[in-house]
Amino acid sequence: MNYMNADFKVLLKELAKKVELRNLDAKEIAELPEGDHVILQAKRVEGLELIYRKTEDSLKYGVIWDDSEEFYLSFSIAKEEFEWCLNASGVE
Repeated sequence: MNYMNADFKVLLKELAKKVELRNLDAKEIAELPEGDHVILQAKRVEGLELIYRKTEDSLKYGVIWDDSEEFYLSFSIAKEEFEWCLNASGVE
């Protein structure tokens, strides 16, 4: 992943680097704070974010855009959806 991307900001760089390469193990997941946390945020598309949502018993990656949200078990699939939304927005 290009961490100096012109289209989005990487807010949680260490986490983004880890989850792009592999799934987190149980210990790493347990250490994450619960709730919604933004990993990637679009610069030119209002409200488009890739987040992780950790609850007591699960970790999911989500793409949020306006009033829509989709969640995935895989970071790579969520990132593909995030990039698709960037492209579909038509914002230059």
